[in-house]
Amino acid sequence: MRMPRRRPALPLFMLGIVALCLLAVPTRSQAQTRHTTPLLVTAWVTPSAMSHDAYPTLVARTVPGTRCTADVVYSTGYAPVSFTGNLERANRQGMVKWPWHEETSGTGGRAYVVCRRGQQTQVGLAGFQVR
Repeated sequence: MRMPRRRPALPLFMLGIVALCLLAVPTRSQAQTRHTTPLLVTAWVTPSAMSHDAYPTLVARTVPGTRCTADVVYSTGYAPVSFTGNLERANRQGMVKWPWHEETSGTGGRAYVVCRRGQQTQVGLAGFQVR
């Protein structure tokens, strides 16, 4: 007596589609890595040493698309009148820039860049001299 042939629960082409879908879904570790990449911020002033009445630029490098604000404080405790420090988004190379006109009677100062991405916040710090 011949036994009837059993049919698979899913046709073979459907099993292939399910397998492809499972391969396309990121694993838990891949998803966690994507969202927990550390946010780094490096800041500098160019030129780092300048004469009075110069036109320096505060530059920061971070992850592309990150939103950053900035502040500059002279050694006198005052901030440059011309410095805005407005919220800027890092370009494709991860660069953000804020130019200003240096008009202090002090000897230099510090520049701060605060960048935020999701729940992460990082600060970059740069010093500069005025001669």
